[in-house]
Amino acid sequence: MKLLIPSDLSKNAKNALLYTNSIAKAIKGKLILQNIYTPSMGGASPISGIVAEETAIAMNINQKELNKLRNKYITVASTLIIERGEPVNKILSAAESNAVDLIVMGTHGASGLAKTLFGSNTAKVVLQSNVPVLAINQNYKYKKVNTIVYASDLKNVAKELKCSIPLAKKLNATIEVLNFNFGRTDEKVKKAEVEKKIKGVGYKKIKVVEQKANFETLIDQIRTYVKKRKPQMLALFPEDRAWYQKVFGNGKTEDLAYKLEIPLLSIRKSIVK
Repeated sequence: MKLLIPSDLSKNAKNALLYTNSIAKAIKGKLILQNIYTPSMGGASPISGIVAEETAIAMNINQKELNKLRNKYITVASTLIIERGEPVNKILSAAESNAVDLIVMGTHGASGLAKTLFGSNTAKVVLQSNVPVLAINQNYKYKKVNTIVYASDLKNVAKELKCSIPLAKKLNATIEVLNFNFGRTDEKVKKAEVEKKIKGVGYKKIKVVEQKANFETLIDQIRTYVKKRKPQMLALFPEDRAWYQKVFGNGKTEDLAYKLEIPLLSIRKSIVK
């Protein structure tokens, strides 16, 4: 598997880099380290020559810093990409052109949900990427991944599982399909029907866990389950920004990454086939 790890050379990015190296070792994967420099002024500026010179100097410095990080923290096969431009577009473009299997990015765990998910590059990549994105809390240290909790409404469980199984299989991890039963008729799915679908995906380490829903936000219910079960990763299949707002609430949930604490694997529903 190929893993793309964009880095802005910050402390938080270093933590994500350490995590990515550990997970790459576990799955025998290869890393692509990416740094994107965004000039403060565009190339159309009257002083574009000065901007170009400053950009070249900055990119050269960043390349040296990224090399230092690779030499210090990376122990698996890796390559470097140093680019100029808008971060989100460059990340998505690099993921496509290099046929990566997973993008790994750091999140800040103490700001607000809006800042963490909706105002950051990580959030934009999560909501636009055509490959899975793994968001790492800045305080999380790598732990062997034995369990991945996959929160699901069971409506498209087989197809969604097929998207998360490749990583789970590499990690030899169990997938716990977590379903919250709200007691509504349109949400009832026969257990035998679900088990038949799951059996058809061809991965044995899967089990379904049904929880009775309460009046808390869904994120708080997931958090309670995560705290009790202590998995090493949570998988979600978001549709769009409105989906996140619907699931996690507006204002009540201050910070998704901070509250969950564990790595969050996001795979957009639109890329599920």
